[in-house]
Order: sequence, then C-alpha cells, then structure tokens
Amino acid sequence: MGKSIWDWLETEPTTDIEAIKAAYAQVAKKYHPTEHPEEFKQLRDAYKMAIKIAKSHASHQGRAIYEVYGESSQMTDGDDVEADKKNDFDSANDSADAEKENTHNSGYDFSGAKYDVTLSARQRRMISLFGRMLSFVHTDQKRFGHERVIETIMFNWDKSPYKEEITPAFIESALDIISECGGLSNGAANVIEKIFFADKTDSQKALLHSRFRSICPVVNSSSDSTPEFSTDDVQKCFCRLLDYPTPVICGWIRFGKDTPFNRRTNILPIKDILLFYDKKSVSYYFCEELSYSVDQKAEKLTIYDLDNNVVLKMRLGNKNYAYLIDHIAENGSTNVGEEPVEKASFGEYSYIKKLYSLSGLWARVRVSFLVSGVVCLISLGVLAGCFAFGNWFSGLAKENIIMRVINWLFIILELVGISASGFVFIVCAFYVLCYFIFMCELILKTELKKDIKSGHAVSVMNNEVWIFRRCLICVQDNIFNTVPFKNIASIEYATESENTAPKLKVTYNNGANQFIGIYSVDALMEVMTLINAWKKQIMCEDNRKTDANSGGKAEHFKSSFLVAEDFKKNYWGAVVYIICMLVIDIMMAYGIADGQSFFTQWRDLLWISVFGVMNLYAAGEIKLLYNLRKIPVDKLMDAQKQMLDVDAYRSEKYKIYVLNDYLVSMEHFEPIVIGYDEFSYIGKKFSNNEPVLLIQLKDGKRYEFCHGNEEAIDAILGKLAEKHKAID
Repeated sequence: MGKSIWDWLETEPTTDIEAIKAAYAQVAKKYHPTEHPEEFKQLRDAYKMAIKIAKSHASHQGRAIYEVYGESSQMTDGDDVEADKKNDFDSANDSADAEKENTHNSGYDFSGAKYDVTLSARQRRMISLFGRMLSFVHTDQKRFGHERVIETIMFNWDKSPYKEEITPAFIESALDIISECGGLSNGAANVIEKIFFADKTDSQKALLHSRFRSICPVVNSSSDSTPEFSTDDVQKCFCRLLDYPTPVICGWIRFGKDTPFNRRTNILPIKDILLFYDKKSVSYYFCEELSYSVDQKAEKLTIYDLDNNVVLKMRLGNKNYAYLIDHIAENGSTNVGEEPVEKASFGEYSYIKKLYSLSGLWARVRVSFLVSGVVCLISLGVLAGCFAFGNWFSGLAKENIIMRVINWLFIILELVGISASGFVFIVCAFYVLCYFIFMCELILKTELKKDIKSGHAVSVMNNEVWIFRRCLICVQDNIFNTVPFKNIASIEYATESENTAPKLKVTYNNGANQFIGIYSVDALMEVMTLINAWKKQIMCEDNRKTDANSGGKAEHFKSSFLVAEDFKKNYWGAVVYIICMLVIDIMMAYGIADGQSFFTQWRDLLWISVFGVMNLYAAGEIKLLYNLRKIPVDKLMDAQKQMLDVDAYRSEKYKIYVLNDYLVSMEHFEPIVIGYDEFSYIGKKFSNNEPVLLIQLKDGKRYEFCHGNEEAIDAILGKLAEKHKAID
C-alpha cells in the first residue's frame, strides 16, 4: 500500500498551514532532489495536497473567501493551479464547472442555463462570468446586485470586440440567468439595459427588451438607497469567485504605454480572469484573450490585449512575477515572446533564471552607493550647521542673561543634533566605502563576466541573491557579500532563531555560520540544489587538473585538496602542532648543547613527563598526516564531495560520516575512508562486555568504533541500512 500524504510529511493529519510547512521543511532535509528525485517529487506532491486540503477546510469553516486576500495571503504556485484544473474542470468548460461549484449549495445553478450551441467561445466566457457573479445576488442583494458590480462585470461590453457578441442568443441566455437571480437594483438594471438594448432597430432584441422589462420593471428600489459603493467593495465581490486565497499583485507595475512604473493599481488573478483595481476603478481581462512576452535580458514581463495594446509591464523585482506568468499561461494566454525559464539550461528550476549581464547587480549597488552618499553629505551638512549655529548664537548671548539661558538650552539641543548627525555620517560613510569597494570588485573581477558568457551565472528571482560558478553574492544588512564556494563547508535549510523565517544556513570551513534570507521555501531548495551541483562539478575539475599536473601522484597532502571541515581541521591542527613541537625540541637541544642543565631537580620530573607526552602526541599527529597521504586522491575527493551534501549523516561524538558510497572516520590519529564495496562484514559485537561497531574488510583488516556506546552504534547501522548496503 502507498504512503499517504501525512506519512510522507511524517505528521498527524492537520489543517494548520504553518504546521504543514514546518513538517515539510523538516522532511525535505532527508530527500535531496538530486539524490532522491522520486522521493522528493512524492514529498512535494504530498505537501501541495496538504496545503490545498488546509485551505479548502478554512473556506468551509465560515471564512468569507473574499475577505481572506492581500499581500499576506499565501501564494498558490503553478502546480496547484494545474492540479485544480485537472480535478475541478477541464480547459474547455472550466468557467461553467466553476459556476456550478459556486452555486451548488445555493440553489442558483446557472451552469445549466440555456446557452445556444451557436455561442462563440468569447460569448461563453462572457455569459459564464455573468452567471457566476449573479449567482451570489441572493446571498447579499445590496452588495452583489449593485450597479457598480454590474458595471464591472460588463466592463468594455459596449466596445469592440465585445459589443458584436451581444446577439439575441446571448441576451436570451443572460435573461434566463437574470430571471432566476432577481434582486438587481434599478441602477444595475439600467446598466444591463443600456448595453444589451442599445440597438433599437433589431426586432428580436425589441422582443427580448420587453421580456427584460417584465423581469426588471422597477426592481428593488430599496437597493438604490445603498450607501456609496467603493471599488474595494466591488473587488471583494469578485473575490467570491476564488476557491482559495491568492496573492494581490502590486508594486513595480506599469499599466499601458505611457504610465510610470509603481502605480498603485493592484492585480488579482481569479481563475480565468485578471482583475485590476485601484481607488477609482475596477476592470478585468479574460486570460484567454491576453498575450504576453518575457524579455529575459531586460527582466521584464509585458502583457497585451486583443488589439496588441500594452496592458501592463512588470519587472522581475516583483515578488509575484513568476506566479503571474504561471497563472496567465495556464489559463490560456498566448506566449508571443521568449520562454520565461530556460529549462534546457537549468532543468525544472522555477525561481532561478539565467543572468545575461551584471546590469541588475550593478544597478542595485549603484543606487545603494548614491543613496548612502547623499545621506552622508546631508548628515555632514547638518553637523556643520550645528557647529555654525552654536557659534553664532553664543556670540549673541554674551551680554544678555536671558539669552545665555536660552543659549544653554540650544547647546543641549546642539549636542543631541551633533551626536545624531555624527552617528548617521559614520554609518553612511561606512556603507559608501563598502559599496565603493564592491563596485571596484565588479569592475576588476573578470571571472564573473566569463561565467555570464559561459552560462554559469544565475539570479534568484524575487531575491537579492546571485550565483556564479565559483561564488555566491548576496545582500545582508544592506552590504554585498561575496561567498566563494571553496570557503563553504556545507549549506542547509535552517532558521536563525525560533521566531524567524527559514533561511539558507552557510557553514564555512572555519566553523562560522551565516544566514542568507531567501524568499519562499521552493526558491531556497532550488538554490541549495544548484550550489551543491556546481560545487561537485568544480571539485571534480580541480581534482582532474591537479592529477594531470602532478602526473597522477597523491598530492592531497596539500591543504588545497581538503575541503571538508573535519579533514581541514585535523590537517592544520597536526601541521601547527608538529611545527610548535619542532621549535620546542630545537630550543631544548640548543640549550643542552650550550651547556645548560635541565631536569636536575626532582620537581623537574613533572616537566619531563609533560614533555614526553607532548612528543608522543606529536608522533600521533605525524601518523595522522602519513595516513592521510595514503588515501587515494580519487577516493578522498569523492568522499569529501559527499560529506558536503546536506543529507550526509555525521556522528558528532565519534566524527563518523555515513555517506552514499563511503564510511569516513576521523577518530584518533587515523583518518579512514572505506568504500562499501570493500566491506566483508559490519555489525555490532561485544568485546569485554562492551558493544563495539566492528568492520571487517575483504583484505582482512578490522576496525572497531564507538566502544561502549550502543546508541551511536545503532544510529550508524540504521543510516547504513537506509543507504541500501549489505549489512550483516
């Protein structure tokens, strides 16, 4: 029997979205996308289904969906939309099915309205939206029967190409819906009448006009006493069409050709339409009647209407950039430009895009540099002004006792101003210096430009993170940080504290940690996958180059070959200790040769003992370096690459790694790298009534680990079993 979604998430069934996300984040550490692609896919599917169930449960607990929207809502990704389309409606009849779903419990089901079979695709979209919205009139006549709502439903229906679709067959279908819903205000009825029956010469429409007036003579005059209906109320009515909350898209958007970016007009994706609203107006477009293009070099999305006029332009910096593309593409919009993601270059990544130039990064640092510089000059001017004003006013107060008192008050204020402006000046000057150094680095570092040309440079969408072939650039506390991959020991999904959002945790070779904020869990997982893949590739290439230069000799004695943290610590610790002991031994030998007398008194026996132990320990360190050199280069480099993987198991107490192909031990002075194909036996045995982990190789060598610690032995054997290796 297959595992349920809760088995995959390793949690009890719940409708708590935050609990589901936390469970997913924990389990995702076990299934690395590159090592366990099938398990990772199953886990992602389980996570998406659990989120969908939780949202569906929330909508059935009396929460008005049109009130659960906004930038704080969780974004539904493209896969969720695709799953909804498969489960709830097919692409040919999605609007009608959605209308049936929304009205099933109300008794006002307009999915079975008498639509003429000759209705065009556009007419079916129009009548479907009309029916879906009017199906809610019975729930709140003053709200859904208001003329502002009807005006928005019939947006642009009096213009081409929609006015040509107002045929008698279309009007008849609409009248069937109106006769069922009732509750329209006089103003709403007038809006419908003006659009449907503008043509007085059509005899069929004249008959239908009489029918319309019989349905809406002077309907619900009380509805006209409704207080002023705002655009906010209109868009909330349209939000009733949502199955679950979706994000409101705003910021860094330009509507039309001549409007500036960042106009405060919001976009709300609602199934097969895009709703546009601001403080003054509400309008919409059918997704199937839109086309779009994505300019990857300019990092800009452009959406066009039927007449090829620009509806909107959006820059990559908008956090819902990718979501909007997915929504319009999956609801029938035509792509007339480049593909939004180069899947041939970066697989199935959704939040990572190819970087064509350093313009985006350069623009970001330049703006920061100019802003910091301007604030620095302003604070310097305020500082100088405080001094000048203090000197001028103190001159006026020399002979007037009242002015002297006032002067002391101004002196106190002056000190406060000087302190504040001085602090701001120092901080801004620091940032200016940091930005200037980073701009110089961008100019001088030709490696970044080479990476862009070779296609090994990407940016993480909606985040200030840029990944190159050998380094990572990110913005932390408004400072640009360059993190070379060779300095990274491991990366993992973690949180800086209990009350903070998940971040990318970078552990350096020296043991220090850095947390990099990345918007969305999916983007964070993709960044981890890409960095690990490029690190492995770089290590393999460096290994081949070194082997070629050295004629295949084992030169991993050099520190440049040791990238795993435990190996580096052991290597450098041994080198430093041996050098220190050599210096001490030479000094002792020189003193003895010079005639100095050592160890002449009984208390010096303690010194002799300590000196002897230190030299014995130095011998152990020499043995460690010798054993390290005996490990073949290929095996050592391959094992270290696997040690850098996020799913590598490490016994903290015994420094034993259980990897995909190797078991690595750093215990005592003997670094060991054993391939699983070398095992003849591994298991738990008892020696002198103490449990030990016994490993016997095919060549007869025996190793014993974890003496007396049964818990650590069981944990290691359990991890080995997970690797599907032969265990006795």
